Amino acid sequence: MKFTWFIGIDVSKKTLDIAIRNKECILKTFKIENSVPVLKSFLKELKKEDIKLSNSLFCMEHTGIYCTPMMILAEKLKLNLWLENATQIKLSIGMQRGKNDQIDATRIAEYASRLQIR
Repeated sequence: MKFTWFIGIDVSKKTLDIAIRNKECILKTFKIENSVPVLKSFLKELKKEDIKLSNSLFCMEHTGIYCTPMMILAEKLKLNLWLENATQIKLSIGMQRGKNDQIDATRIAEYASRLQIR
């Protein structure tokens, strides 16, 4: 399946940094609480902005238990969720300067767009 939207998620215990990308560029970045109710609200906002969840690939680093809220929603709503090893994403990018959660979310979205599941 070809995807139109790529949503990179950098996961931490309390928050999620999210970057939304189409095939050309990063469109928006967000920081939200890492909880099921807040994620539900975020997904509703995506729908309001004409981002179809069925055409979206959500990509996030596998960080164990901190991924649970997103995994619960992905299973319930049949979202296209790609959990990837953080080292794999880092190695695919090469040497990079600068690091923060927002930059990481952007890099994850770019990783997903380059290597989307076919």
